[in-house]
Amino acid sequence: VRAAKGGAKLSAVESAVGGAVSAVSAQSLATPLDVARTRAMTRPAGAPPMSPIECVRAIAAEEGLPALFSGVTPKAVRAVLSGAIQFSTYEATKDFVNQLLKVR
Repeated sequence: VRAAKGGAKLSAVESAVGGAVSAVSAQSLATPLDVARTRAMTRPAGAPPMSPIECVRAIAAEEGLPALFSGVTPKAVRAVLSGAIQFSTYEATKDFVNQLLKVR
C-alpha cells in the first residue's frame, strides 16, 4: 500500500487493516501446529510420544484436514482486533513522538 502511495505514510486505518490482515494470516498458519501441540500434551499417560509432524498426520488422517483448524475462528476474531489496535497504536505513537522530537 505504501509503495502504491509513492512512499507516503500510511493512515491509521491503513495500518489497522494491515495489522489485522497480518495477524489473521499468522494465526491461521499457526493453528494446525497449536492443535497438534494441544493434542500431544493431552495424550493419555503411557501413550507413546508423537512428533509434531506425526501428530498433524494422525489428526488429518483420522479426523480430516478441517480438524487441524479447530478454533481458528475465535483466534482470527481476536487477531483482527489485536492486530488492528497494535499497528494503529504503534503508528499513532510513532507520529506523536516524532512530532514531539521534531524528527523526520
